[in-house]
Amino acid sequence: MLLIPIFVMAGIGIGYFLMSKGDDLPLSQSVVALKEAGQGKVIGEESTVTVVYRKGMELKTTTIKTKKYFEPLKLAGAAVSELLSGEHITDREGIPEGAKLLGLYYGVDRMVYVDISSELKRNFSGDAAGEFLLLKSLYDTITSNVEADDVFLLINGKEEETLGGHCYIKYPLKKMLTQEVKFNET
Repeated sequence: MLLIPIFVMAGIGIGYFLMSKGDDLPLSQSVVALKEAGQGKVIGEESTVTVVYRKGMELKTTTIKTKKYFEPLKLAGAAVSELLSGEHITDREGIPEGAKLLGLYYGVDRMVYVDISSELKRNFSGDAAGEFLLLKSLYDTITSNVEADDVFLLINGKEEETLGGHCYIKYPLKKMLTQEVKFNET
């Protein structure tokens, strides 16, 4: 009976000794080291985001450095904000003036809900191809920066039927934007 308290005290002493001999890094540096080891897209003090934008009648891809984020959803938000503002992409086309990201949410259904201000719809002026390329650039920008099964577009927190009358956005975007189109060459 006397040995039990001695073993308990010895275990506590050995545990303390082993814990105090751990890394000399403070917790914040340990977290950064974990993130740099592959738990996020962190490079030094900056993160990189992929932005897909329209140039003419095609989509171009670029990477932009932004402030450090560990959460992929915040990286995707930074990428969408960059796409909408065009701060570092001077030759982008087809983004309605004044459109801003209001929020980016990750659902339990692995769907990303992107909420953009009403200027996206109000100031949109383009044909069916322009509307398709705008939606495709939003979809590709988000899915390039965060794992998602699909993307759902909200305008001022509400579902809308269309931006410019050409593409139906009342449903998630993946099915409409990722279908392979084949033409008969005869």
